[in-house]
Parts: sequence; structure tokens; C-alpha cells
Amino acid sequence: MSGLSAARGDLGALMTGGPCLLVPGDAPVPALPGIALWRATAEDAGFRLHRGNLSGNAVPLPGVPAGLLGVLPGEGAAALAALAGVPVIEDLAALLAAALAARTAEVARLTDAAARLRAEAEETREAMAALLRATGHDTAPAPALAIATEPSSRAQAKGGDGGLVLAQRLGCSLEGIAAVALHVAAAGTGPARIRLKGAESDRVRAAWALPAEALVPGWLTLDLPTPLGPIRETAVLEVVAEGALALSLEEAEAPPDRCPALEAGTAPTGRALALKVFAAPMGRRFVLSPWWDWEAQDLPPALPLRLPEAAWAGARILAGRGRALATGTEAARPMLALAPGEAPALVALPALPVTGIDLVEAEVAVRLGEAGALEAALWALPEGETLADPDVPPQGARGTGWRRADGARGGVTLALRLGSLEGMAGLVLALRHAGEAGPLQAEWAEVVLRRLSPALPPAPPRAAATPSPGFVAAVPDAAVPRLDGADPVRLMEHYNVPGGGYRHLDIQVEGLRLGALAWPRLRFKFAVKDEAPQIEVRARPDWPVLFERWPGSAVDEHGPFFVLDEAARGGRAAGLMRTPRDRRLLEALLALLPTLVATAARAATSDPAEYADWVAMARRYAAALQEQGG
Repeated sequence: MSGLSAARGDLGALMTGGPCLLVPGDAPVPALPGIALWRATAEDAGFRLHRGNLSGNAVPLPGVPAGLLGVLPGEGAAALAALAGVPVIEDLAALLAAALAARTAEVARLTDAAARLRAEAEETREAMAALLRATGHDTAPAPALAIATEPSSRAQAKGGDGGLVLAQRLGCSLEGIAAVALHVAAAGTGPARIRLKGAESDRVRAAWALPAEALVPGWLTLDLPTPLGPIRETAVLEVVAEGALALSLEEAEAPPDRCPALEAGTAPTGRALALKVFAAPMGRRFVLSPWWDWEAQDLPPALPLRLPEAAWAGARILAGRGRALATGTEAARPMLALAPGEAPALVALPALPVTGIDLVEAEVAVRLGEAGALEAALWALPEGETLADPDVPPQGARGTGWRRADGARGGVTLALRLGSLEGMAGLVLALRHAGEAGPLQAEWAEVVLRRLSPALPPAPPRAAATPSPGFVAAVPDAAVPRLDGADPVRLMEHYNVPGGGYRHLDIQVEGLRLGALAWPRLRFKFAVKDEAPQIEVRARPDWPVLFERWPGSAVDEHGPFFVLDEAARGGRAAGLMRTPRDRRLLEALLALLPTLVATAARAATSDPAEYADWVAMARRYAAALQEQGG
């Protein structure tokens, strides 16, 4: 028992745990906001605590109130303080200051905990939203350029005897940053470490360790494995480089808070680093980041790592005909042109870090021609090795062997286990035309690397073993039709009503050339009527002009049209064309028809049987009209 008592109705307010003081007897009561004051009246058994009302039966308290700070001066204060086990407060101001400091510290701790909890909840919410988009097959957008400044030809931040050490605010938050690019004015002579961190917390959010050979003049792009989440901190870039590295500064003057702070090296005042900052939604982009400091940040197992744009830009065609083409906002991809009898085409990517990578998947898409005629092989080579013949790989290389593409799907996916291959490795894709006729255009569309991947399903059966074809001299260009457009074949309409007896593919072709003749755009319908193939051309304002002289006379409610059916064989088909140019057009169209129809049919249907039927009809039609030199 404490010797303290109180009325039953006051027990709830007295035992809240809040700060309180005891006022003995009739001592004056000060005004103290935030602190409860309880009078203590002496009784035979001790002291009764109340707020000025002594009515009601009092009950003993089992202990002193939890928030009791002390006793104010007054008659009987010493005895009351001894009974309650608290001091007599002589200096009230000191007591209040100490109590305020303790409460302020507690409020700050709770506020910080609430802010951390809210940040974690926001990150979890955005991660869940990204996961739902990913599982729903939402296409990941390309990184957007958030900040871009032009490098000056004169202003530079240069490293001296102590190297180059600087830090600079980027003028944006960390949220969404997917890549940072710096402009190197002069090559470095030593390695460098670059860090991206938050100014407020000083926590490192991204780090790269670059060897000296990576610091070459030009834009140096540093990718993050995945864009940063909702981190509402000011982004700060730190550069620590050994040797005489020189970074370009921007052409225009910058605000003082965005100019670099130098610890080592020299730089003119009033200029900021020339840089680019790319942003992307969190959880929507995963790439393999060269020079990434894995000790600073790691990635979950089996996460697909895609190549950054800089790796695709460094692709080299080692053998064969091709070029880099870009569609939409994606980085340019290697596009290879293949013909029957040619030696395999080879395209290589720059050396990539593969330590910890178990599996490489390469997707090859056929953009023009019959996909079933394509064979592909993927090789991983130790750094410094080259591949001259895909059937005679260098020592230490790992490959998939030749795989035949799926004609209905329009391409092939090559899965390569790297095994013990570590460090830096180069990837080489080999492609060859294994068919008998018609050109192919194949694009190296994607590369995905995985760490700690699960066991793979059984590999598809190998294509029939055939020796590598030797080099065959190219047919003279004047006699070979070709397509030069970036997107040469486009399906405009697919009409197929079951049981209707008629179906067609409305096809638009761009960039057709035959020797010195060129047709920038043409359009036709390849139709099957009562199981007989035919070509139909329309003379309409929304169709390109196909013929120099219109060969037909038929007209319907949609305007003039011309139908060339399978019955127009051999010389009769050519005789319908009224000018030499139109006859050459028919010649080129018939030579490429199986290729054009195969490309359009792949976009029209996912049914392998329907796809095969379209290709068979095109071959039958072209063969019939090419009889006797049609």
C-alpha cells in the first residue's frame, strides 16, 4: 500500500500515465498546460488525492501514478514526497524543460517511425502494382529522358595528382531513376567508383565500379538493375576516380546548388556536370547493368535481366548482310538478311559480366519470309575469343547448337546454360537460311539473363544435321528482287468467314526494288476463292498506284479492280501487263509472294494449320504463274 487514496470516480483520470504533479494542502495551483495537478489532503491513513472535491468514498491506491513527476512546495510537501517516492520540485522551470525535452524526443521518434512505415507501405503498394502489371503482360515502357544537358567543348572537371573526387546534386529526386549518363571528355588512366545516393539520408542507392578501359571519351551510361522506388530524397551523384579523368561540364551556367563540390581535381565555377538522367516506373524494367557494384545492391534469384540500350548499340555484324533497325522507342536491334546457300551470318554483342548468371535466353524473330526456313545457334565465348565458324567453336565456348525456328510462331528462343563460365563473356548469334527459296530477314529481338534459375524443361529436338553451306556468289542485284523498308510487309486486313468459300490477306509492301526499278509502296489482296488462289488489286484513293497502265476493266461498287487468278498461267499472265515496268513488277511480286504471304499470315493467325495453308497456297500460285517464264 502506498498511503495514497482517491475517490473511485477519479481513478480513471489518475491512472492514465500522463505527467502529473501533487499540490500539498492549500498551496496555490499554477497553470501548467499539459500537466495534470492533483491536490493531496492529509488524512489519518496518509493523503487523499482529489481535484477539489472530497465527496465520495476513497479507496487505497496500490501504487503511485505512473506519470507522477514530483510534489510542489507547501505545507506537508516533504512528508508527501517521501510517501510517494518523488522529489519536491523547487525549480519548476527546470522540471518543465526536462519533461518537454523527453516528450519532444518521443514525438520525434514516433514521427520517424511513422514516416518509415509510410515509406515502406508506399514501396509495397507500388511493388504490388508493378507485379500485377507484369503478370498481366503489360509492356514495359522505355526509360524517359528526365534531365539532359549539353556538354561544353571547353569546360571540364579534371583529375589531378589526387584523381577526381566530386559530388553534385542532380536537381531531381531519386524516385524512378533508371539510368544516369556522364560525358567523358578525356579517357581515364585509372578505375573509378560512381555512387548515387540520397542527400537527406546519405544512403547509397546505386553504385558502379568501372575499370580504366571503360572510361573512354563520349557519353558513359550507367544503368540501374531496376528503377528506384518512391524515395523522396534529393539525388546526389558522387565520382571518385583515380588518375587524369576529365568529365565535361554543361555549356550553360548552372545554379550554385547544382555545381559540383570538389575534394580533388579542378573545375571552373558556375558550371554543372553534363549529364542525362533517365526515369522509368518502378518494377517495370530489369536490365543487366555493366560495372554494377553487387556488394552495394543485389537482385532476387531468377529475376530476368535484360540488356541495356548501350549493349545493343555495341552489337557488331561479324559476317553476313545486315544493319541495326529500331521500331518505336526501343533501342536498335541487329537485322540480318539471309538467302539460301549463303554462309551463316554472325552478330556479336560486347563482352558482358556473367558471374552468377546461369542462363542466357535469346529471342530471334523472323520479320520477313517463311520462319520455318531459319536455323539459329547461340554461343557464349570467354572474353577475347572470337567465333569464325559456328561449327568450329573456340576452346571454353558454350553453345546451343543449331535450332530450327517455329514457322507458325515466327521465330525461335535459344536457351543456353553457362555452367562454369564466369567473368566477362561475349555472346554471338549465328543464323542461316535452311530453306530452298525466298529471302529471310531475322531480328535479334531480345536477350534475357537469369541468376540461380530453376531446372530447364527438356530441350527441343535438334534440327536435322546438315553441313555448313559453303559461300555461294551472290546473284546479280539486277535479277534479284528485294525489300528495303524498315517494316516492309504489313497486314492491313485478314478476312476469313468459316464456310464462306472466300478468304483473303490484305497486304501492304514497302521498299520493293528490282535492279534499277523501285516501288516505294504497293498493296494487294492475296485471296483464296473456292480453294483457288488469286491476287486482287484495287484502284482506290487510299491505295497506292500499282500499275503504269491499268490492266483490267472490271468495276464494282468500290471502284475498279483487277483479279489475276491461277488460270492466267505462263505467258498469258505476263501478256496482261501492258508496259515493261508492269511486267517486271509482276516478276518481282511472284518471286517474293511466298515470303510476303508467310509474313502476313504469321500476323493474321496463331493456328499452325491455317498458317501452313496460306503458305502452301502462295507457293502453288507463284509456281503456276511462273510457268514458261510468266
